[in-house]
Amino acid sequence: MLQPTLHTICNAPGAGQTLLVVTAEDLREFALDVARAVMQQNEPQYFTRKELIKYLGVCSRTLYTYENDGIITAKEVGSQKRYLKADIYAAIEDGRLKRIKK
Repeated sequence: MLQPTLHTICNAPGAGQTLLVVTAEDLREFALDVARAVMQQNEPQYFTRKELIKYLGVCSRTLYTYENDGIITAKEVGSQKRYLKADIYAAIEDGRLKRIKK
């Protein structure tokens, strides 16, 4: 996160100016933060079944169990199931779901 250095310069009594010092590294980090935010906005809002299995690192049977136990819910989009990413991320944060690292 961008954390520039602030300096206050006083030229006259009661008057002050603020000088903002930003390094090249600060600008680079800021640009990366903006790029990440834009990419997340353009990211599809749903996981397909196959994408979710890969993301969680589980088998299809485990995903089926999560659905039956009410841990996650799928939405029907046409004839296919989709999983809202916000719901999946929330379930991981709440500890209801766990990603298995491969």
